[in-house]
Amino acid sequence: NGIRVLLKPTDYSDDEIIMSAVSLGGYSLCAPEDIITAVEATGIVDTYGLGDFSDTQLKKILAGKSVSLSSSLDIYSEAMNGSSTKDDFETLMQMTYLSFGRPREDADAFKVYYDLVSNVLKNRRNNPDQVYGDTIVATLRPNNAYVPRITPDYMDKISYEKTLSIYAERFANPADFTFIFIGDFTIDSIKPHILTYIGGLKTTKEKETYIKRDLSVQKGKIDNMFSWNMKTPKLSSYTHFSGVRENTLENSMQMSLLVELLRMRYLDTIREDEGGSYGVSVSGSINRNNDYSLVISFDTDVAKYDKLYAIVLRELENIVKNGCDEEDFMKVKENKIKTHKESLKRNGYWRNVLTSKVLYNRDTEANYESRVNAVTEDDIKALVNQILTDGNIINVVMKPEDKQ
Repeated sequence: NGIRVLLKPTDYSDDEIIMSAVSLGGYSLCAPEDIITAVEATGIVDTYGLGDFSDTQLKKILAGKSVSLSSSLDIYSEAMNGSSTKDDFETLMQMTYLSFGRPREDADAFKVYYDLVSNVLKNRRNNPDQVYGDTIVATLRPNNAYVPRITPDYMDKISYEKTLSIYAERFANPADFTFIFIGDFTIDSIKPHILTYIGGLKTTKEKETYIKRDLSVQKGKIDNMFSWNMKTPKLSSYTHFSGVRENTLENSMQMSLLVELLRMRYLDTIREDEGGSYGVSVSGSINRNNDYSLVISFDTDVAKYDKLYAIVLRELENIVKNGCDEEDFMKVKENKIKTHKESLKRNGYWRNVLTSKVLYNRDTEANYESRVNAVTEDDIKALVNQILTDGNIINVVMKPEDKQ
């Protein structure tokens, strides 16, 4: 029926089989007014049950079995992710078979989900951390339909009928998917079940890809500092650097090593030397649109913020001026290679590697250690210089309201 299946038998975890079925498309193919429904669609439809069985009935049937299956939808792809033991593998295949095509309809389950989330959202403004997160989204990408904000009327924008139609559209044609199986099996043991259930799915010859959407953040220097009522006063700082950088494996490795270097530096300077924060979070990436992001965030006392923020910038400027600390740089590389070697014995790691290869023809495993070792201090210096020269810095700071 045209479906592609990849099998990787391993002995990394006894009696564990994991599955991913992946396809290009995602909610990039949806109209802007349907994005919130699309973002929530798989989570909602998964509560409807499977085939003739409601979610409650399905849980009773699966009692005592070690099997799970869920669907997911992101901006550029859709997936089915599941796992089982060897004994329950046929059950996983039966569930997968029922998950493709037209989803089960259950208006009552939708209402339960709708009411539950709506009630949670009513109290959202009472949680400073959620207000902080919503403000970050709104500041980075105001009015971008493809990165929706969680607002008080969020659930009002979700349609029961649309959850069904969007799910059906994204999972209607399994020939557009590649199925990946990794784990404790022999090919002969699972092949009959794959032929029966995956081979039994109805398919067409149509193929899809995604539509590239603008996910870039605002440019320039933007500061958004606001106050909020808190039971436990603290200041939360979020700094986002952005710009354009080609999404190559080499550039991604440089960004990854920079992130590790900064974590190490901020641990020494902000946490240990200054005692200013329990920890500094650093993350960085380059997306498929060739937009890079470097994010540095921490919680602290109001009185310490200016000094700690100056340290955040100082460490970056110091790399440009003086390069990396050689000992730190070597330690980061060694840790990277050590962590990678440990990952090679995990089924989940290989699922990520194969998913990247299948969807985007991007082999994140190829020559991994060589790519780590190929990064030089000059590469890191040039990357940080670009980040600072681009000058796109968004600061979102939430501080406690002054008590009168």
